[in-house]
Amino acid sequence: MEREIMRLLYFYSLNKKIFDELAFERIYNIFINTYPNIEKYFNGISITDKRYIDALYNYKEKNIAINVNKIVEEFTEGITHFRLDEIQGYFYLNIQLLICLFHELEHIKQREISKGKNLFSNLIYYGITFGKFDKEDSDNIEEINNIYNATYYYNPCERDAYITSPKVVKSIIDGDRLIHENILANLNWLILKSEISGYTKKRVIIPPSEMFFKYINKEEVLKEYCFSSDSRLIEYIKTKRIFTLDERLRYGLMISNSEYNGIIKARDEIKRRVLKK
Repeated sequence: MEREIMRLLYFYSLNKKIFDELAFERIYNIFINTYPNIEKYFNGISITDKRYIDALYNYKEKNIAINVNKIVEEFTEGITHFRLDEIQGYFYLNIQLLICLFHELEHIKQREISKGKNLFSNLIYYGITFGKFDKEDSDNIEEINNIYNATYYYNPCERDAYITSPKVVKSIIDGDRLIHENILANLNWLILKSEISGYTKKRVIIPPSEMFFKYINKEEVLKEYCFSSDSRLIEYIKTKRIFTLDERLRYGLMISNSEYNGIIKARDEIKRRVLKK
């Protein structure tokens, strides 16, 4: 997958072109060939001009709709912000489109992940259904939207997609000498921003999964995995013993004050370093 995506990124960017329908058709085929078990959930990528859409996976239509013009408009300012020349500007914009597509691809993959029996599968299952219904259940669309909007920054599905998509794109382009270092730095910044999103710092760090399950009245889900204690310290020690920091951030589990502060510092240092140049 990596080589095919890079070849496509090079072809369009070096020729000063933004990804078009032909590019998306090729990306769709790359996705299907790489993840064959998603084909039952996914039949294509289409370009839309609906202003309320950036990129959106529609489960019923089994389609990703992407508003290329809107995304390009939203990110064009970044070309000046990161001091990119014309060619690098095309790399930057096409990379933003890739991040959006990989974000929606993650939502497609989550359909299969939610059928598993481990903690992550459970998190994704409740992120899709809220413990009540499928998000695509049109009979409850108003209630679904209300819960979805209220829990957006805590929802395990959204957090997973926001964290995973820039990581995948970074793994594809990392080490490439042609792509400007500020584009890579921005990817690193976006990963850190996404990992810490949903964590609330008060007297202690409140993890997003705790906030999410509390909102949908399913706090027992985390208790099944022993992530509950009268002592926050014991809760943290139990969780850290089982999961790495990367896993805890992806799953929205407990992290320490020092881990939280370290991520914030690293994120802000990237921003300071890039803007200072």
